[in-house]
Amino acid sequence: MSPWAGFFRILDESLVESRLRWSRLLYFENVPAEALYENESFLHPVEVRTLLRDHPGTPLMVISDAGAARDSRNRERVEATRDFLASVAAWRPVAWVNPMQRVRWAGTSAEQIARLPYLSMVELNEDGMLAAIDALRGLKEAA
Repeated sequence: MSPWAGFFRILDESLVESRLRWSRLLYFENVPAEALYENESFLHPVEVRTLLRDHPGTPLMVISDAGAARDSRNRERVEATRDFLASVAAWRPVAWVNPMQRVRWAGTSAEQIARLPYLSMVELNEDGMLAAIDALRGLKEAA
C-alpha cells in the first residue's frame, strides 16, 4: 500500500496525539490473518489473539482497497476476510476505509467484502472518514 504511505504517516501521528484509550497502527498484506505487523515491511508480527485478549471490545478500523485496486474478484480473499472478521468478533464495530472510489468496487472482492455483516465500508475521503468515525463511536452505521 505504498501509494498511501503519506496517509498512514498522518494517521499514525494523529493516533499518537489522540486521547483514545488504546490505538495502534498495524499492517497486513492482502488479507488480515493470525498475525498483524508493526510496520509496512511486515516485520515484527503481533498475534491477533494477544491483541484480542488485551483489548476486547475495541472498535476496529481497517484501511485496505480489498482488491479494488487490482480490479479483480477473488473468492479466497473474500472468504479469508470473512473468517478474519469472525475471529475478531470481540472487536466491534468494524469500519473499513477503502482508498479506492466506490465506483471501482463494482465487480471486485471489495464489493463482496463491503456486504459482510458487522462491517461498514467507506471511501477514503472526508465524508467517508467522518462516517467511519461515527460508526466506530456507535453513532450510526457508515454508508
